[in-house]
Amino acid sequence: MQPLTGNSLHAQILQLQTTSSPELKAILWQQVIRAKINAQAVVLNKSNIDAGMLIKLAGKVLLGDSTNVEAQAARSYWPLLFGMNFRRRPDASEGVNSLLNYGYALIRSAVARALSSAGLHPALGIHHHHRQNAFALADDLIEPLRPSVDLVVVELQKNSIESLTPDAKMTLLSVLTSQIEVNGQKIAFLDALTNYVVSYRKCIEQHQSRLVIPVISV
Repeated sequence: MQPLTGNSLHAQILQLQTTSSPELKAILWQQVIRAKINAQAVVLNKSNIDAGMLIKLAGKVLLGDSTNVEAQAARSYWPLLFGMNFRRRPDASEGVNSLLNYGYALIRSAVARALSSAGLHPALGIHHHHRQNAFALADDLIEPLRPSVDLVVVELQKNSIESLTPDAKMTLLSVLTSQIEVNGQKIAFLDALTNYVVSYRKCIEQHQSRLVIPVISV
């Protein structure tokens, strides 16, 4: 349940969301995808895996990620992180995919709550859009945050945990109480998420073009 009337300026912000220019969305999506790929590179580095290819790809992301560098990065990232036989399955209910899916669901919920608190409607996305997706904007803004979950899942796998046990759920939940870096400073994950969402709102309110995207500390 999302408090869509929890912000007094919800109607005004909603109007701004619906009239955001394609040019602004293209700039913002470029930042989101570049940040996501750079975060994936950090995960690889922390796992003692060469991330040079992803770092190069991050620099090639164009406006709106028009050449779909995100997918190119994914084709390298997942096999490097979890092995050549790994296939990312968003609908899986077992194995490493189930751990990833659970962790992503936790962050997606947190993003959706932050959006509603900021007066933003989670259905009005930057890039994602589908008539049955009520959380398209949450699915957009979550992208650079996903690697935070990946890093936890790597550690779970090292401890031979590849199923969604109660202990695994608690470990994944710890992502929301962890610290993440914003503008060179480590702050609480949920505080960083609030700053991130507010920066998006400022972009559409004030026609700014810089998102304050949290990053995993190197």
